[in-house]
Amino acid sequence: MSVLLDIRLKKPSKIYREGESVSGIVVISCSTETRHEGVNLTIDGIVNLELSSKCIGQYESFYNSVKPIQLVLNTFAICKGSGKFPHGTTEIPFMFTLQGSQTKVLYETYHGVFINIQYFIKVDMKRGLLAKDLEKSCEFIVESSAKMAEKATAKPIDFVIVPESVHKLKSKYNVPNFKITGKIDSLVCSISNPFTGEITIESCDEKIKSLEVQLVRIETCGCADGYSKDGNNF
Repeated sequence: MSVLLDIRLKKPSKIYREGESVSGIVVISCSTETRHEGVNLTIDGIVNLELSSKCIGQYESFYNSVKPIQLVLNTFAICKGSGKFPHGTTEIPFMFTLQGSQTKVLYETYHGVFINIQYFIKVDMKRGLLAKDLEKSCEFIVESSAKMAEKATAKPIDFVIVPESVHKLKSKYNVPNFKITGKIDSLVCSISNPFTGEITIESCDEKIKSLEVQLVRIETCGCADGYSKDGNNF
């Protein structure tokens, strides 16, 4: 006997904002008629601190003392009481409003090196004593509202790049003399807007074959015992 659970959200993008309605269906596929003791749906949002392998020995005490922060945790029944699901496919619709628990703010979904902010819809199908309960989870994305995005005030900055400013690159490679100037339109950006600026190559001793712009996210985490910094390329 085979029973499969699946969660299908109405929005293909799975992106929501606080206050919006989240809807979809729970699909239960049974090879034969199947008994159950109820089906529950849980909305779980949590902030977790992850201990990176690059920072082992630096701040384990801080990591061990920080508990996960629960942003939202709601459970409700979408199929109450015991019963039977027939052979074939059964679809159970659900809908809820995305709100934080009490005074908690729903931070944006974030997958980092040290910090993870994640939101899940979990379905739990209870079964009898002789059968194993079934579970299925589906992650969805939370974005900040448009009002929060409007708070990103433009802070332009000019920059200059020369061989002396790229210490790691110069120590590994024979870097020719060059000078690059440019401007970043804003150091504070809304994630929903383009990242813009300009670059000017003032001079270079060698022939230029190509020019690449790389965006690196630097994540810093730590306490009084020390800080650890790591970067992710985009």
